[in-house]
Amino acid sequence: MQQAEVNGEAAAVAAIAPHHPPLPMLIRDRPLDWFALIEFQLTIRKITKPVDKFSAIVNSLPTDVQANLADIFRKINELPDPFQTVKDRLCHAFVRSPFDLCNEIIHHPPLGSDKPSALFEKMILFLPEDEPQGHLFKTHF
Repeated sequence: MQQAEVNGEAAAVAAIAPHHPPLPMLIRDRPLDWFALIEFQLTIRKITKPVDKFSAIVNSLPTDVQANLADIFRKINELPDPFQTVKDRLCHAFVRSPFDLCNEIIHHPPLGSDKPSALFEKMILFLPEDEPQGHLFKTHF
């Protein structure tokens, strides 16, 4: 990729950025939801090239996460889709296993002052994606 082309794309991203609120910060316990939000924002901003998408999200990442992506930063020009590479890495690092999610349901704090519907909304986030709302889930709720 030519340096002038990269600078031109970066300028295009910068020109669009002031017209939109900043991208949301990483949601560590729900990276797939965060990436869905990010992809909506990038679509609105008309950022479609993988390298531009990558550049746009880097500032939304905490510095400790950025440090764990240093190897990707060093070889960005060699990657066919740096955005997807970062997405795969972060999802692998932060997506909780079905066991972890079920454990969250079992050990979830009691209702307290929340309405049952509010508690249900919180607990549904812990249900593994392909898991139906089975007997254990409904009984626990």
